[in-house]
Amino acid sequence: MVAKVRKVKTKKVFSQTGNTNICKIYVRLVFSNIFCTMTDMRDRVVICCSAGSSGVTGTKRRKIAPQALQYIMRKMYPYMSKYGVRKVELVLVNRVSKIAYHLAKEIAHYGLLVSFVTEKLVLAHNGVRPRKLRRN
Repeated sequence: MVAKVRKVKTKKVFSQTGNTNICKIYVRLVFSNIFCTMTDMRDRVVICCSAGSSGVTGTKRRKIAPQALQYIMRKMYPYMSKYGVRKVELVLVNRVSKIAYHLAKEIAHYGLLVSFVTEKLVLAHNGVRPRKLRRN
């Protein structure tokens, strides 16, 4: 299979002080899609991809399959190589442990190093409805 060459527009995101070869990837699994967001170490977004925007077509079952991560990484890798990223920190949102293993393998396939994996739990806000009272 021949890889497509894409021109990448760059912002001056990684040019500030600090390590320029480390980025964070936030991974969120929802009911019908996988969302991956690549940020620098100051949490400024570089690129945001989903399985649907990366070329996975069909039902939701195909979009949330671990094989969809190949398409997502294929879309994110030109940005990683343009900015010279060598290490990746994974931030898992909503307990996506089954996706994390496949994503780590896919990142290693491109020659990058997963340096840190953390889990970020989403807590409920103040707008949650209280329990209904029991009827007598």
